[in-house]
Amino acid sequence: MLDTNVQVGRGEVDLLVAWNGRPVVVEVKTARRRVPVEQFDDAKAHQVRRLAGKLGVRRIDLVCVGLFDDAITVHWIPDAA
Repeated sequence: MLDTNVQVGRGEVDLLVAWNGRPVVVEVKTARRRVPVEQFDDAKAHQVRRLAGKLGVRRIDLVCVGLFDDAITVHWIPDAA
């Protein structure tokens, strides 16, 4: 991991990581009792692409964490935006 909660102008990137020697922005969404990927709509994808572009990063992954009464789910979606 390169950094967390990276301030980019007025916005923020959740995670900046290296994958195969290249930087990747990772957006993390967490939700209780529902699928968190629903929170990553077109507006949020546009915002994250804009912030990643300011950092010179082309790849954006999404990690979704679902918190349920009987389980925790984690889904990684590469190249999500």
